[in-house]
Amino acid sequence: GGGIALQVLDDNAGNGTLRITEPSGAYSYHLRLSRNWSLNVALQAGIRQRTLDWSNLRFGDQIDNLYGFVRPTAEVPGAENVLHADIGSGFLLYSEVFYAGAAFHHMTEPDDFHLVEGRLPMKMTYHAGAQIPLGRRSSIGGNGTTLNPSVLYQQQGTFQQLNTILSITKEMFTGGISYRHAFENPDAITALLGLTVERLSIGYTYDFTLSDLSNKGGGAHEVSLSFQLPCKPKKKKYKTINCPKF
Repeated sequence: GGGIALQVLDDNAGNGTLRITEPSGAYSYHLRLSRNWSLNVALQAGIRQRTLDWSNLRFGDQIDNLYGFVRPTAEVPGAENVLHADIGSGFLLYSEVFYAGAAFHHMTEPDDFHLVEGRLPMKMTYHAGAQIPLGRRSSIGGNGTTLNPSVLYQQQGTFQQLNTILSITKEMFTGGISYRHAFENPDAITALLGLTVERLSIGYTYDFTLSDLSNKGGGAHEVSLSFQLPCKPKKKKYKTINCPKF
């Protein structure tokens, strides 16, 4: 079996100064490898347009100590519109307990900069994890209690980030903690709480950056709310992995 997805991204920054528009489509295919293991592969392709309004930009050589931004700039304007194709791919190998996969974005590494000539580095993501049952399954039809360790590594150019996550799900409650190591950037610890009641899920995370400067801001709070629309259940032709709720 397979699936098709369509997506349109429109990011407007600086009141129209920088705008990114990207329509794309994706196709995924499911392959059953054995009785216990399955493989999903996917390919995404789209068109990415970046528009930069140079008239809204201000540069350091325009500053006059007395009157502000009044001087002409020596900066040479680059292209106002950059248009290119963007291709990505990925795969997920999984069983009922374990999973591992990878995703690759900007595989063609296209020219994507307005100020200087350069290429957009390919973004590589690798992840693995498990949903380990603890004790018996729930008598009310749930998955009981599961221990959910996972790890995620991302790299794009010189940027690298490693996330390790450990959470426990018991019936409709989820709690956990994660550690983010961003190599050349400050590390962070994130606490997670979640509640799922039928089709409604509510989550809360608190991100605490491990640096003296960032801690003065008190960390970052995030609240999420999601609702799954009812749909007619279909008979499963193959085993699927239980996606983490949070």
